[in-house]
Amino acid sequence: MKFFFFAPIFWLCLIQIIGAVFEPYNQRYFYRSVTFENLFPTRASTAIQNLVNSAQVIDNDRCKDVYKRLEGQSNAWSLNSFHYDLVVLCPKLYDSIRYLNITTWGPVEEFIQIWSMKYVGPLWMKIVTKSKGSSRCLLYDQFERGFLDFFEYNNLNTSTSKLTEEERVTLEYLDNNYDPSLCIVNADTMYKWYQFLQTPLIKNWSTKSIDIAWDFSIQVLQYLVKAYLTEARYNSYFEPPIPTSEYPLLTYYDAALLSANFSITQKGFIKQVRNYYKLQFPSLNLEGRQQLLLKRFSADIDLSYSYFAVFNRIPLDPSDGITHYDLILYLSRKDDLLRFYNQLPITTTTITTTPTSTTTCTTVRNDPSK
Repeated sequence: MKFFFFAPIFWLCLIQIIGAVFEPYNQRYFYRSVTFENLFPTRASTAIQNLVNSAQVIDNDRCKDVYKRLEGQSNAWSLNSFHYDLVVLCPKLYDSIRYLNITTWGPVEEFIQIWSMKYVGPLWMKIVTKSKGSSRCLLYDQFERGFLDFFEYNNLNTSTSKLTEEERVTLEYLDNNYDPSLCIVNADTMYKWYQFLQTPLIKNWSTKSIDIAWDFSIQVLQYLVKAYLTEARYNSYFEPPIPTSEYPLLTYYDAALLSANFSITQKGFIKQVRNYYKLQFPSLNLEGRQQLLLKRFSADIDLSYSYFAVFNRIPLDPSDGITHYDLILYLSRKDDLLRFYNQLPITTTTITTTPTSTTTCTTVRNDPSK
């Protein structure tokens, strides 16, 4: 008990002396990414089965078979099915195991995140590709079609086989409120999709099993677009404070200290880490602060893996809809996210109008077809 009390203090001093020794968390994330396929066809399913069998909370009997969704290849259908069964249908089970490890590989939540990221490229291509005979991109048309197919399937066994009023209104909204910015490739495209998915009428269906051309479920799409929250927003958490304020990231640590969701012991460690950043941040530039967060996070979870869950559930700005873990994830994979984006054709359209004609000029960056 004494060791547990003094360990955080000892570790804080140790980090201040040899902080540069600890590998940043993005290196661990990279290793898990390149070894992800080794978890199939049996390693992941067996590990999840063991976690489910030892879980203290099981939402329903279907949850006991969630591991079966992993008995095969790591394709999009398996991801959609596993994610829906675990996260949506078994939320209590998911919450109890999400930060537990799949053998020695890494946590369940990171397993889902890395799996989802494998479909970033196909998602961008659906945005780049126009639907046949339409000015809208393939992703939007397939998104709308996914809703229609879901509604029609749900009504097959009803007495009327007709759409409900809510279903009809949703389809009309999708058809009449198309936003062209959802299909224009630029730095804000995915954030536009994130905002679109937060539209109340769409968000009402976020817990349903809606597939988009069998490639993405609506839940996995949410994972992917949230990964591209604008770089400026992620960077803002590390911006230097004005004299009368605090680094934005640290204000959310302060909020956690006042929350009933953390124990006294957990708050004690959060406060120590918060004070460590407050001491170190002023001498570092933006990149240095971000790297320090990744290094310190690795050191903290090596001290006690329980801190993985403690820090990762600290909520950040509600308007961003992210947690401390989303911030760690972004810093760990932003190079890959930007690599996909930088390979895309970025179009800039200029329209010139004269009394007799209108000329449209389109400039394309990195056209992959050439």
